[in-house]
Amino acid sequence: MSKVLGFIPCRSGSKRIKNKNLLTFNSKSLIQNVYDFAELSKSIDDIVVSTDSSDYLNSFSKKGKFIDIGLRSKKNSTDKSTDIDVLKEVIQKLKIKGFDYKYVIHLRPTYPAISEKNIDDAYKLLLLNERATSLKSVEKLDLFYQKCLIEDDEDSSRLIGLDNDIFNISSSMPSQKCKNIYAQTAALDIYKIENILSGNLWGSYCLKYEFGNVNADIDEYFDLPHAYSALDQLDVFNNKKKGKQYEICFDIDGLLFSRTSDGNYSNAIPNKGAIEILSKLKNKGFVIILQTARGTKTGKNWFEVTKKQLENNNVPYDKLIFKKPGSDFYVDDRFISLRRLKKIFNI
Repeated sequence: MSKVLGFIPCRSGSKRIKNKNLLTFNSKSLIQNVYDFAELSKSIDDIVVSTDSSDYLNSFSKKGKFIDIGLRSKKNSTDKSTDIDVLKEVIQKLKIKGFDYKYVIHLRPTYPAISEKNIDDAYKLLLLNERATSLKSVEKLDLFYQKCLIEDDEDSSRLIGLDNDIFNISSSMPSQKCKNIYAQTAALDIYKIENILSGNLWGSYCLKYEFGNVNADIDEYFDLPHAYSALDQLDVFNNKKKGKQYEICFDIDGLLFSRTSDGNYSNAIPNKGAIEILSKLKNKGFVIILQTARGTKTGKNWFEVTKKQLENNNVPYDKLIFKKPGSDFYVDDRFISLRRLKKIFNI
């Protein structure tokens, strides 16, 4: 059987978040979090942690799969160091120790919303495709290739097509004929050792593995709520067949009903599409909570009006809560869009 190496890079010296890889996520450091999942993976035989920091190397609890290769070289510990150069160094060190592998599974501490199941699923997907030379985790974006524009190299105020089309002809193409765009999520990659050694990291056939969320890769402090949200959504994907009953809280105005410029909620118009999604979730047995800031600032009682609106528009719910803060904006780690709800619950 082909041996598989789990590769966890964690260089020190992060500029935006000091000691980023030691940041606590879900009660563990980012390094410990991803290392533990690598240990639990049935696909990974051995694990190396490539770092230039002895503090990093000594910071996490090691188990049976860990192989100590010492610290990373200085030449591969700069901002300009590439994945392939670091991997070549790791492979060389392991070869000296007598270890040989066919595949490398690249896991990043900065993408913590992952589990051993995802690692194993990705590896199985790669093995099922004989043409595949590598695999990359990606997210399908709500964009189309032909609709995207870039700055002209010679004039940053000028927009041109991704294919350097100065007339932007393709931007008028019907969406049905456009190509999808995928962005790498940084959750995991898989390579063949032979390709790494030949200097071609991805080979000629990179397989897509639709997993993760672009915003969940931790680069700044403000990425943490996105990472926690991605973790919650991952729980849904990994537990779909277990019949778990989820509780989902919906705002009313601006979501289930239109906003009103004069504050008279009696004139709010129902958003039938959003109500349909809510109804389908309720039919799946989920607990639906409705929360509203109606009357929070004015003190006016909108209970009867709201209750009647919900009844007239067949909005099912388990609980209606008033006195939501009438804030201008809300920042929350549990936020999820209607589009994402539709996707993860297949509605």
